[in-house]
Amino acid sequence: MLCSLFFIYKPLALFLLNIALCFIVLETFVVLKYKDFNEGILESILNTNKNELIEVLSKNLILILPAFLVILLVNFYISSQIQTNLKLGLLLLTPFFITVVASQLRLMRVDRKLKKYATNSSAFNVLNSLDKLDKNVISSIRTKYPILFGNLFYLVNYRGGDEVSFDADRDLLDCLKDEKTVKAKNIILVIGESAIPDRFSLYGYTGFLTTPKLSQWKNPIVLEGVHSLSNMTRTALPFLISYPQVNDFSKAYTCKNIFDIAKAKSVNTVWIGNQAIDSLFTSSYGPIAKCANLVLSRDYTSEGIPFNPKDDFDLLASIEAEFEKSAKQSNLNNLFVIHTVGSHAPYSIRVDKEDRAALKGADDYDLSIHHTDRFLDQVKGLADDTLEDYIFIYTSDHGEVVEDEGGGLEHGLTFGGYQQYKVPFIILNKSDFVLDTEKYRKSNGLYANDICSFLIAECLGYHVDEEFLARYTAVDQILHSDYRVYWYKDVPQPLKQHKIVA
Repeated sequence: MLCSLFFIYKPLALFLLNIALCFIVLETFVVLKYKDFNEGILESILNTNKNELIEVLSKNLILILPAFLVILLVNFYISSQIQTNLKLGLLLLTPFFITVVASQLRLMRVDRKLKKYATNSSAFNVLNSLDKLDKNVISSIRTKYPILFGNLFYLVNYRGGDEVSFDADRDLLDCLKDEKTVKAKNIILVIGESAIPDRFSLYGYTGFLTTPKLSQWKNPIVLEGVHSLSNMTRTALPFLISYPQVNDFSKAYTCKNIFDIAKAKSVNTVWIGNQAIDSLFTSSYGPIAKCANLVLSRDYTSEGIPFNPKDDFDLLASIEAEFEKSAKQSNLNNLFVIHTVGSHAPYSIRVDKEDRAALKGADDYDLSIHHTDRFLDQVKGLADDTLEDYIFIYTSDHGEVVEDEGGGLEHGLTFGGYQQYKVPFIILNKSDFVLDTEKYRKSNGLYANDICSFLIAECLGYHVDEEFLARYTAVDQILHSDYRVYWYKDVPQPLKQHKIVA
């Protein structure tokens, strides 16, 4: 296609060539570095916000500058060698034109079918607004025409711009039975990012003392063998704050979430986050977060007040303020959800001088875990000082494949294996309510970290049906970054690595 345009109109061809070369360089870099370039990665790149873009570019300037120079040289060489030839250009353009028209006609036919299916089906509409079912078409075209055309066609036809629309009247999940009385006065859920227990000294890591503060907590419940339900934030996080299923993700939006069931008991709900919730990439969990009474995040606040945290420690002032407000109202029950940036790559910008001084010689990922350890202990300290009693739950949205200390796309990989699923799960119970985590253990001996949404429901005074638990523990499946459902034991592994469930 580009060759034909060079013969027809050179300036337009050069413009498109630059786009194509940039895309090829990007895809080559991702494939060589991460051995994968699935649609989850493609959409993550497409939906990267300004802060994330600056972070990644700053860490890869040594690669970007030579690539930019090569692109300039290619432009100069081609523009000086090719002469205009209208007939030859049109002849070469014909096959490309036929392919584009045929692909778009196929997409239009599917669009018409989807509109018919969507009639009077709220669940269908919700699911289709999250992960467009017409992606089946553009995905197949991307597979059929790899490298340049398929990916460009996917991006041109990608429609991830609309925020998920909730049902006006969401239903209580069938397995939850209201027992009326709230069991725990204060519930604190801290959601980490890209944290793997293999790097927590609390879990036995011996490389460095990465979690000295957590190791000093008295009587924490430290669950072993916990994994996330997905390896990407956009599909992993909703399992922690709502009740989707891997085979029916729309339940995150058609059923009541943790904020809904809390507010039904007149519980005050708060979301304080160090990540955006009002962007394309966060459209899967942003609407759920906005159900809280008070929402403070990088790009959205329910009160319209300035809130621009850079580090997780920047959240502490707001956390302290909300804890103190609740302490002044002795009859008020509270649910606090704190969403951190945790160990999201690039790891080096997640740490400070105190971490480097404490763990001399440690890599940046270990330092980021140490930073999280300090943050969690600070939140616990605030809770100890201001709240009468509380239940504190910490887990991560997903794990991480820690191979490149420079940071990058270290999760969401099709062949990333178990590391991008393994997560810590820690509970500190300073209330009279007794939590039974054992009943959520899968028949294979593992846990899924969606138990936090069920534990929160129990703290709020909801009983989890025994028949549901029997079905829940018998099945251990995940929603992978290729948008397929796998049994956890069958998660696609690195091509040269034997499958071992840890």
